[in-house]
Amino acid sequence: SSSSSSSFGLAYLEGIFLPFGYRAEDRLEIPGLPVNARWLEPPELTDWPKVFISELRVEELPTEAAAICAAAVGNYYAPAGEASARVAGAIAAGDAQALALLMEEPPWRARFSMADEA
Repeated sequence: SSSSSSSFGLAYLEGIFLPFGYRAEDRLEIPGLPVNARWLEPPELTDWPKVFISELRVEELPTEAAAICAAAVGNYYAPAGEASARVAGAIAAGDAQALALLMEEPPWRARFSMADEA
């Protein structure tokens, strides 16, 4: 989906990094791909990496592909979703490590079992 909502996509991801001093840079265009993208510059006095974030414009995909995306992500990032309280708590605590760990837990890991993958 597009970044018009702060509960997913670029707006959601920017909301994770900006409180820690990252600066959003220009949006990037990737011709031929249905994505919105941008890079984030880390705070100057850190050795943190630059971050590239993107969101898939699901509404531009074929119906079947869009349905697969919706099933994989669901409402994981929605305001009442599983990730939101953890993200808000880590930001409030200034806990960059907790956020880094959360970013390594893709929503599909919690949504599909090993039997589903077979």
